[in-house]
Amino acid sequence: MPPTFQEILPLPSAITYNNLAYETYGSPSLKLALVCWGDPFASVTGTEIYAGNLAVNLAQSGHEVHLFHGSGTANADRNIANLITHSIHQSRIPVVKTLLYRRNCAILVRELVAEVDLDAVICFGPGAYLSHVSSSLKGSRPLRVYYAMDSMKTERSRSRASEQYKGFYSLRQSARYLAFVRSERESCSVADLVLASSQDTARNLVSDYGVDKEKVGVLYEGVPDNYPTGIISQHSDEPVFMHVGGVPRKGTTVFFEALKLLEDMYGLKPLAIVTRARASDKAKARQLGVSVTMYQFLDNETYKRLLASCTALVCPSYSEGFCLPVVEAGMLGTPSIVTNVGSLPELVRDSETGFIVPVGDAPTLVDKMHKLAKDATLRNQMGAQARDNCQRFRISNVRDKLLGIINAELGKRR
Repeated sequence: MPPTFQEILPLPSAITYNNLAYETYGSPSLKLALVCWGDPFASVTGTEIYAGNLAVNLAQSGHEVHLFHGSGTANADRNIANLITHSIHQSRIPVVKTLLYRRNCAILVRELVAEVDLDAVICFGPGAYLSHVSSSLKGSRPLRVYYAMDSMKTERSRSRASEQYKGFYSLRQSARYLAFVRSERESCSVADLVLASSQDTARNLVSDYGVDKEKVGVLYEGVPDNYPTGIISQHSDEPVFMHVGGVPRKGTTVFFEALKLLEDMYGLKPLAIVTRARASDKAKARQLGVSVTMYQFLDNETYKRLLASCTALVCPSYSEGFCLPVVEAGMLGTPSIVTNVGSLPELVRDSETGFIVPVGDAPTLVDKMHKLAKDATLRNQMGAQARDNCQRFRISNVRDKLLGIINAELGKRR
């Protein structure tokens, strides 16, 4: 039987985490450094956006927070209340970009530790290179925390089922995964604490890298407490399906195949929207003869308005760490149709807040899309339940859990 991991629930009383009780509220002010690869304030990827939102919330709660991040522009530092950002200029040359980022990041964190008595350094994903940051530090402080969005080894294995392993793209992705798997293995090894964004990721970190189960905890990601400010959920009378792409493992091709089957089997041609679309997505849609509105980038307000008007968010992923769009859709009262992989079954309750379908199964996906397109009552009921279900992913809940975990670990050292 696979090991299970205790999610730290947002209760105001003492909670057991790895056999240690701690109080979730009323914790003293901490000094924290958060490290992520990209710029949270100019990014379309979930990890960076989430890291930025968490950093802001921690700072607004009275903690001293230093956010280290890569940036395509020089001098991109921003000071927001107790949040101090440290931007690391990134080269446009891929290999040079990686080498310089991890070197400069390690130097900056070391310099900060020399000036500030940090309680913890939290590195988000393998691109934050906790192993290099840790190697520049001496002693047991600060606490080294590796936060895994997914196991890169598992993601690589699952993603092979998608069309991404072809030609030059295949070679490039293979090299990328090899680098990330190595970084993640080293980061898990040097970390005092390993956080996973889902139960699935936690189990995979243990099986893939041999991480000690006792130092692994689950911390689901979250969205700002005021999400979605100023957006009123108003679903269209006509069926509208939205998909967030970006990389082949998101299952964009399966989404297109489902749209084709929906027309062939039921004569239904819904409005289909794809965000983070790639040039290859447009070519694939033309090849299948399906009409899709595609956006490479969307501003947050337009994104939320489109998501709020959808019949459903469709996520036919081959691999998924934590899917923030599912939470965002739920907050807007939009149900999701997802595959039974990664964190997705932990975010969606099948036939209650959406549907869960097998990976790569376009016919079953079509059946669920058709049900929601034709049954407004079912769609509205699922949307309301999705909104209730997603309240647990408020960023303040994530903050309280994180602070409790860090205080518990620091308590072991006192």
